[in-house]
Amino acid sequence: MSRRTPSPAEIKAIALLSLRFQVARPWRSFVEGVFLAFLFPGDEEPWFGVICVSRDGDSGIFLTQGIRGVSVLRAWTQTGGDVPDMLGRASGVAHVGFTLTRWKDLPPGQQARLTRAGVTRRRDAAAPLLMAGRGGEPCSVDARWLKRLLLATAAVLDLHARDAFHCDDRPATDACLTLTVRGTWRKPVVETSWVDYGVPANACGSDRHDGNEDARSPPELKYWLSVERAVADRTVPQLAAHGLPNADVSMAYFGDAEGPDQDRSSGDPLGGFLEWIVAGYRGSSLEPTLLESLLDEHLAADEREFVEARIAAAPAFWKIVAIDPAAGMVACEDVLGGAAVETYQPSLANDDGLGLVFAATPIVVGGWTMLRPCSPVLLAAEVKEAFAFLESHGLEFSHAGLRSNPHLIGRLWQWCCERDLAQEADAASGDGAWRGGGASPPLQMQNSSGEPLEFYELLLRTDAPGATRKALEARDDIDFDANDDAYIWCRRNDAAGARHVFGDNVVIGSVRVRGDEIRVSVNSADRAAGARKWLEAIPGVRFESERVSPWDARRDTPLADRLPDGERSVGVPPELTAQLRNHFHDHYRAWLDEPVPALGNRTPRQAAKLKHGRVAVARLIDDISAPMPGVDLGVLRAELLSELGIE
Repeated sequence: MSRRTPSPAEIKAIALLSLRFQVARPWRSFVEGVFLAFLFPGDEEPWFGVICVSRDGDSGIFLTQGIRGVSVLRAWTQTGGDVPDMLGRASGVAHVGFTLTRWKDLPPGQQARLTRAGVTRRRDAAAPLLMAGRGGEPCSVDARWLKRLLLATAAVLDLHARDAFHCDDRPATDACLTLTVRGTWRKPVVETSWVDYGVPANACGSDRHDGNEDARSPPELKYWLSVERAVADRTVPQLAAHGLPNADVSMAYFGDAEGPDQDRSSGDPLGGFLEWIVAGYRGSSLEPTLLESLLDEHLAADEREFVEARIAAAPAFWKIVAIDPAAGMVACEDVLGGAAVETYQPSLANDDGLGLVFAATPIVVGGWTMLRPCSPVLLAAEVKEAFAFLESHGLEFSHAGLRSNPHLIGRLWQWCCERDLAQEADAASGDGAWRGGGASPPLQMQNSSGEPLEFYELLLRTDAPGATRKALEARDDIDFDANDDAYIWCRRNDAAGARHVFGDNVVIGSVRVRGDEIRVSVNSADRAAGARKWLEAIPGVRFESERVSPWDARRDTPLADRLPDGERSVGVPPELTAQLRNHFHDHYRAWLDEPVPALGNRTPRQAAKLKHGRVAVARLIDDISAPMPGVDLGVLRAELLSELGIE
């Protein structure tokens, strides 16, 4: 139906009805927070509405259609607030309504329309303020919407005049008081009944909101949190009926029949565990999940929308990129796909939260994204090692892989606990002391494919260098680096089932052609075997030799001290050495209190207070490079570590 601007007669009609509404005060016939359904001739779906009264005594009626609009109105009946503002901020919600205000406070455009319709008032007299919105944006009032508002207001006034509002005959089911309206606004014909639309009942019935949420959470979100709890209550009997949780599902999720040590877990491992049991666990490939089986039951419309949204959701890894501590909001970025969401997560909305990474399932309902964490929170310095650990357990790092095997994310809880235990045990024994005062757990380094990290240098020969270069350039997984005259072997992350951590592609290795020599550099035995196989398939190419270096062959030597002697800086005048040395020391003492991306945007001083942060800080200090001779890196490193309490 095309939009039409209301006529002066329709504008005058709503003005007259609104003034009658203010005089009659029909809201006194209702319990507080009345919630109604309206059935109008020709409409397939009901309209839902509330009668609201502000603290200043101004009153009004607001109507909306659709479950998202209903959730906003229900939130108002439970928590209070400004109905027009709540409706105006809700995306995807179309609404229309009026409230009474003073004539002098009306927008000039509305004053002009009322004047043209023959309605004028004194400056401080009550006058109707018409409001409408679509999809969260204000818009002009459509004539069709205005007609529904006229009929709804007339119906409420008619019932009030006949004293026909009754809540004591409400059935036990979740039903809504429904007004079937026929006739005209001048002579409405109104019938009342209790109809179950699958929408929560008005204030005559039960109230789901229990006030446990943070006081900062918006009313609309509080409502959906109450819906989430109602759905959770429905799953409890199913868990008991299926004998869940049990040792088998614990083994599948945590990799351990007893699960992680609760006293050592940073976060809520059981929350993620139960979330997976309800939404992801199947006794067999043919069985539905517990949430899927709920769809066969009688659910309220908001509960059904929540269940469907949860079933459609899949976990992802998120990085916190911005925070709003006052509102309890955080902005997160999907590290696999780059998608960004804003979510209410007050426990992470602080300065220490920036840069942290965690797995969570995004549930989108009512215009809100609710992230449900299902992993420990990781520092930026821990992410690559944690991801490599999950890959070694068979998790494909793609959205499809996370959807197919969400339970493998649960292994991170055991990984964190085992690292803490190993660190404490080594610290107590004093074996293999590290600069943190104990022994760091032995690192099992892996590449992004979960393979043991070893550095391979392959040498092959070619009889036709030009033809070999053309064969390399023809491969889809090879990029040419003109600056380095090298061929970069990549795994494309847009490929089906691609496993990756960050970036658009994963570099597998490099290939250089120099005369008849082909030199290949890769970081695992499997990649070396793969490179040799496809290179030897090129006509005229033959293998000659390989050299292998363990990743930690030079681990005991700080990175900055591994340069050959001939490449070290020389020739700084003695009179400048002391001045530069002092500047260098001052720079790194200041660095201790500056945010470092590799530490999750924590300062080294902050990170040093955390177990895994101490390891990461010590490694960064190990890799400090000297800008000139005369700077004793050993002394500087010891001073910095001592200042942080890392002996």
